[in-house]
Amino acid sequence: MNIKRFFGLSEQQLARLTSAKLVKSASVNAAEPNYYADSVNKRFPLDTPQMILLSAAAFTKLAADMPEHRRKSVEQNILKAANAFAIDDEVKRMLEGPPAEPTSDVKYGLIVKKGNTVRKLYPMRSAAEVKRAAEYFVAHRHELPWHLRHQMAYNILDAAAHFETSLHDAEGPITKSACDGISSKDDALKQIRQRITWAKRTPNADILVEPLTKLAQAIEQHGGMDFSSRFSLVELLDRMDRAYKWNRYYDGNNMPEDALFGFTRNDLRLVKQAFVENARAGVIYGLDDITSKIPRDVLEAAVGTSTMARMTDDNGHLDPVRMSKVLAGPVGDTFHKLAAAHGVVPCGRIQSEFKFPDEVKRQLAAAHDRRKRASLWGMVNVN
Repeated sequence: MNIKRFFGLSEQQLARLTSAKLVKSASVNAAEPNYYADSVNKRFPLDTPQMILLSAAAFTKLAADMPEHRRKSVEQNILKAANAFAIDDEVKRMLEGPPAEPTSDVKYGLIVKKGNTVRKLYPMRSAAEVKRAAEYFVAHRHELPWHLRHQMAYNILDAAAHFETSLHDAEGPITKSACDGISSKDDALKQIRQRITWAKRTPNADILVEPLTKLAQAIEQHGGMDFSSRFSLVELLDRMDRAYKWNRYYDGNNMPEDALFGFTRNDLRLVKQAFVENARAGVIYGLDDITSKIPRDVLEAAVGTSTMARMTDDNGHLDPVRMSKVLAGPVGDTFHKLAAAHGVVPCGRIQSEFKFPDEVKRQLAAAHDRRKRASLWGMVNVN
């Protein structure tokens, strides 16, 4: 198991919070997780009591830097899983232990940590400041590396929701950098093939041509990429672009995420028949079919009141994007049975999880970001 990827902390950091024996056991013996407290980022696994304890420990360390709504959701999911395994008392003590230091009530566009120094940038204490942060982001996002770009976009959307303010034209690019969108197989292939072209023209970049070609072939054969794989591909392309200075081709409107998360929630609202993905069942439903055939009280009774709230927008209407995220978890199985019982027929199928080919990983690991002296693949947060 990749401890850093799933828990957000190194093995040494987790060992200080729990025990080296627990961490080593998880690292060596645990299978790939299937359930997460943070399903969006696939972090804080909950498959076993051991994983739950490590997730609770990591959460106490990282909670202060998480948006409020995500922090509450992750904590609730950890407690539910702990209750299912009858370790809730132990987990509650961990969560109620020495609290992580809050960053303050002020929301910031960026919180950058370097060693013991923490820099808080672009405060958003009002709707006006949120809009100013949004304007700055749109004008300068091409200058930011991916991890800062994604963090700032997510924080701006969180603050905009908090102050109930519209971002107008800025919402599109910010939503894409926050990865709240979908794309087609062709969008991913176009991005990869563009880098193949650049690699052929760039000195010392020919090492990338073969693995990128194989990656494109794998995506073509698989038929597409799921959310996690698209997120990892954006990260890989951004690292690659900065290592070989291809980011000079960015103009603020052709970032990797603009293609790989290009069809946003706002775009989805323009589609007459919105679609809901159920990753657990591998199918797509029409939202109109769901609302017309499954009574709301029946749906709420089946999934639970708290889950129902996570699937609806601020006005209480079922939201296709939120529903898709919720149905990626165990509740997707329950919903699929309920849909079948009420005559909701899937209108399509979605792709299963895409795995980066091992040979592609090995070849990309040989390509280095010379500035950071690290392999391009080793810097990407994926197994």
